[in-house]
Amino acid sequence: MDASSGAVKWFFPVQRMAQLCGFAGFAPQTARTEEEYPANPKPGQRKRICSTGSMPVHVPPLPSTVKRRSVRIKVVLAVLFVLGALLFGFFGSGRLRVIAVPQKAMSPTIKAGDKLLMEGGTYLFRHPHRGEIVVFSSKGIPALGPRGDLYVERVAGLPGEQVRISEGKLFVNNFHVPMASSEGPIEFVTPPNLRASFRPPYTDVTVPDGHYFVLGDNAANSYDSRFWGFVPGKNILGRMVFRISPDRIGPVR
Repeated sequence: MDASSGAVKWFFPVQRMAQLCGFAGFAPQTARTEEEYPANPKPGQRKRICSTGSMPVHVPPLPSTVKRRSVRIKVVLAVLFVLGALLFGFFGSGRLRVIAVPQKAMSPTIKAGDKLLMEGGTYLFRHPHRGEIVVFSSKGIPALGPRGDLYVERVAGLPGEQVRISEGKLFVNNFHVPMASSEGPIEFVTPPNLRASFRPPYTDVTVPDGHYFVLGDNAANSYDSRFWGFVPGKNILGRMVFRISPDRIGPVR
């Protein structure tokens, strides 16, 4: 840099150090400023500059250090490779996918048109828990059709539990189990367009082994287990974990 511009002039102080301390032959690691190596140092400055601890001597790394660095690089590359393979495997197997939800059954937690990230890796190691938002295939559920469409609902009843819905509340094994989403408490009311005398057929049932009872957060507009029964565990593909819609980004629960 030009000294006339007011900036500090940088240089490699090999000759300056040789003049001050009476030795040469070292290689500085970095450039220094004139403030660090003045042309006419005071006695205290000369002692500091010529001390072993302050000499900018370049020390080549030991072979063992180079070897350790090489091992660390190989470990990092191996970890990145494994993570990449796992991600590729999850996406390729459908265990990790982005799903656009067209229905309003889970509103306001999930609005129609929201895009969410589903992951199915968790269910390789454990069963679904109550309150989790799951994605399942309708295959084998007669009331939902044979095409195997994907549905999104919240788990309310687990295998073997006695489930009852009364006055908008969920009871499991005769105990009231409050359900809530990130938007607040959930009330399981009957859709208003049904006849007053009509009662959904599956509001007081025992969940069969290997099956789940699921409900929509927007119960007044949800066609869920109250009407068509239970979801086989094998139909559950994964759980919703993250919303990636442009105007609504964040975890889903």
